[in-house]
Amino acid sequence: MLVLGWALGTGNPCNYAYAILVPLIFHVRVVFYEEREMQRLFGREWDAYRSAVPRWGLRLRPYIPSVEPGTAPNGGTADSVGSSKVTKGPPSVI
Repeated sequence: MLVLGWALGTGNPCNYAYAILVPLIFHVRVVFYEEREMQRLFGREWDAYRSAVPRWGLRLRPYIPSVEPGTAPNGGTADSVGSSKVTKGPPSVI
């Protein structure tokens, strides 16, 4: 919105082109990099989230996970994937 306001304020055609180009670049980055990384990191959790929440739209109801958080992408538990001494959550304060 800032770039579009800048284009409207200056009236320069190059700024209008820039205002169109910036959102396209953001979209391409999200689709081709960030979504692939989310798939790699979260597996089934990401698939469930992606099918329930639109990419750029609004969701009127809160998202409730249908996959148990902490499960590994292959269906096992997260503890069986890496080291067994992984703590979950913030450290407790004594």
